[in-house]
Amino acid sequence: SGELYYEDLRGLKKEERKARVEAFTLADKAKGFRLAEDALLRISILQTGDETYHFIWSFHHILMDGWCLSFMTQEVFGSYLALRAGHEPALEPVTPFSRFIEWLERQDREAALQYWRGYLADYEQQITLPQQKAQPKSMHTGEYVAEDLDCEFQPELVAQIERVAKQNQVTINTLI
Repeated sequence: SGELYYEDLRGLKKEERKARVEAFTLADKAKGFRLAEDALLRISILQTGDETYHFIWSFHHILMDGWCLSFMTQEVFGSYLALRAGHEPALEPVTPFSRFIEWLERQDREAALQYWRGYLADYEQQITLPQQKAQPKSMHTGEYVAEDLDCEFQPELVAQIERVAKQNQVTINTLI
């Protein structure tokens, strides 16, 4: 389930509206999501004019990744535009997720285990991503601090990574 929030800002002066939208957006982003307590999807609509709105769509990454986000965006806004034009939205039929779970439960776990044991039998190295040689001080104290790590890839490798991700219908993040 999700949350829907609406606020009419038309009574505010232009600069106040702009400040309210920016403050609301920052607060919504900072709010994050608590899996056990919150709805994992929030839609907020801030009306800034008679026919202008600021639309904020926040969701937990457990619901959507970069791969399906483009499909969802196309469906949501495609449906909106169709309804505005007085047409019935045309949506592709979808396979229920429950069908995948049913298929997964029918799989032979022992056969899968044997397959991966054989596949990885001669594999002796641990794969690690490029990293700093010295751990940040924060790692020693047990406190997590997000840091960026820049790696340069040749354009050919980037194209191959993108192609493999697309062929397997996963995001580059998932592939890596």
